[in-house]
Amino acid sequence: MKITKRQLRRIIKEEKAKLLKEAAYGDTYAFKVRQTLLDAHSEIEQELESQGMRYHEANEAAAVRVMELVGNYLDAVGMRGKLGR
Repeated sequence: MKITKRQLRRIIKEEKAKLLKEAAYGDTYAFKVRQTLLDAHSEIEQELESQGMRYHEANEAAAVRVMELVGNYLDAVGMRGKLGR
């Protein structure tokens, strides 16, 4: 059975997500936030691909959108610019 590059990328992404989910995290809240961001990225990316955008473009555009969502959240709680790196 042959699989396309796109299918292979999806399989790798899904397996990576499973491994990360199964990994032991000390901070469950940080894990939940991370997983939520990964899920949002994946949903946005899939939507963009279904609209005909190429994988790499959809991946980058989804990452930008997730960063905008995080920025909006930080604005909402008054924390943008207050967190150190």
